[in-house]
Amino acid sequence: MQKRYRFPFLFFLILFVLSLLLLFVNNQTFGDPVYKEEGTRYAANKIIIDEHYSLVSTSNTSALLVRSEDSSTSTYDKKFASRVYELNWNETFIIFSNKKNLTSNSDLTYSILNKKTEQMVHYKTIEAFEQAKEDKQIDAELKSRRAFDWHT
Repeated sequence: MQKRYRFPFLFFLILFVLSLLLLFVNNQTFGDPVYKEEGTRYAANKIIIDEHYSLVSTSNTSALLVRSEDSSTSTYDKKFASRVYELNWNETFIIFSNKKNLTSNSDLTYSILNKKTEQMVHYKTIEAFEQAKEDKQIDAELKSRRAFDWHT
């Protein structure tokens, strides 16, 4: 290869490798394989938590934590949060972070919802949230919405 063509070739090769890496990272959930029902996307899906609770994503920034008598329907009886950023749950609790400011990831609040009593407690700091999780013996960690199965 001639010397004058070496730089453009290396430049495009590096660009190509970085593009492939970016595609790979954007499509990873970094955990167990998850189910994505056909027709769902980040801005339009439902994460079914149990027979009553679900997270309904209606846009890139809006994800509603709701309770309904039947989580397989599109209607809900009660809304608990509207901008859920990360979440997880166990048999008794749903834990989640909620974005107050759409342009900043540092402006998160944290919440614990008791599924049986519907009592919800909010925390302004991650430290207070982690302490409350420990006190309530919640071993679940917050995960991105991408880490869960998506349904229509």
